[in-house]
Amino acid sequence: MRERRRATTVAGVGMLAVLLVGCMGGSPQPTSSPEPPSPTPITEELRAEQSLVESTWTGIDSAGDTTSFTFEADHTVTVNYNGRQWDDASDTWSLSDGVLTVTVHIDETHGDIVYRAPYDEGAASLAFDGTASMSGRTLNVTLERR
Repeated sequence: MRERRRATTVAGVGMLAVLLVGCMGGSPQPTSSPEPPSPTPITEELRAEQSLVESTWTGIDSAGDTTSFTFEADHTVTVNYNGRQWDDASDTWSLSDGVLTVTVHIDETHGDIVYRAPYDEGAASLAFDGTASMSGRTLNVTLERR
C-alpha cells in the first residue's frame, strides 16, 4: 500500500508541475538581455576638454606676476601666483565652443577675474584676456603648457 501511495504522490507532483507550466503559458521562453546603452560619442570639443585635464600651464601676466593654472578633472583649477598656490573650489574652468573660460576669485575688492582664451586640443599656449568682475581691472597672460 505504501508503494502505491508513493507512486500516487509522485504522479501528483508531476501533474502539478504540468499544470503550473500550463498556467504560465507553455514552456518558458528565453528572455533576451537588454541592449547596453550606446556610448556617448567623443566629440572634438570633449576630446579638447579631456586634453586639458591634469595639465599645467605657466607664464608671466601683464602685471609681471608668474601665473600657472592646473586644470582638474572636476572642473576646478589650481592657481599659482608667484609661488603661492590656491586650490579653491570656487576657482573653475569650462570649455564651450572653442573658448576656455577660467574664473578665479581674487578678493572682495576685485571679485573674480574671468579669463577667456581660444583653445583647441593641439594648442601649445593660451592667450588669456581677464577682467575682474567688481573692479573692472584687466589682466592678460599667455601661458605655455608645462
